[in-house]
Amino acid sequence: MIGVFGAGTVYRLAERARAAAAAVWAWVRPVVDVALAAVDTVAVVYVMRGAFKRHHLLAEARRHLAHTLHGWPHQPGLDEQIVLVVYATYDVVST
Repeated sequence: MIGVFGAGTVYRLAERARAAAAAVWAWVRPVVDVALAAVDTVAVVYVMRGAFKRHHLLAEARRHLAHTLHGWPHQPGLDEQIVLVVYATYDVVST
């Protein structure tokens, strides 16, 4: 592509794409699906630790929220809701 259009054109196109992406992220607020967050949380804790304690699930739920929301604030207790869904949906036994 650089050979056809030149480095300057490709660079300007990439800059415009980055600016457009930043504008979209500023305008669109991400949404958290609690059920999918619970799946991700339990999967990561299982793979990384193998043992489940409530504080491990809570910490991973908070990491998931930080990653998903890109710095946007979330409703208080959303991390707790994710952990409750994990316990209600999956056969998780705290050790």
